[in-house]
Amino acid sequence: MPKIIIASGPVIVEDNKVLLNQHGDTDFWKFCGGRVESMEVDLITTAKREVMEEMGLEIKILNNTPFYCIPLKKLMRVKLMLF
Repeated sequence: MPKIIIASGPVIVEDNKVLLNQHGDTDFWKFCGGRVESMEVDLITTAKREVMEEMGLEIKILNNTPFYCIPLKKLMRVKLMLF
């Protein structure tokens, strides 16, 4: 059975523009986000922490209903919840 990893991140929109984060030195762009850490009580806490770590921004979640979930790899299931 594949290991399941829970991840969370927000979709940040301002002035009809979506904020993306460049993944390392690649040409790949992604939403901010990452794994839920053991001390975090909910997915929103994870989303806020990840944006602070990756972009240095403090955000407010306007819609707290997760709307997207995708498995990313065959050997490992990643459940990504975006807000």
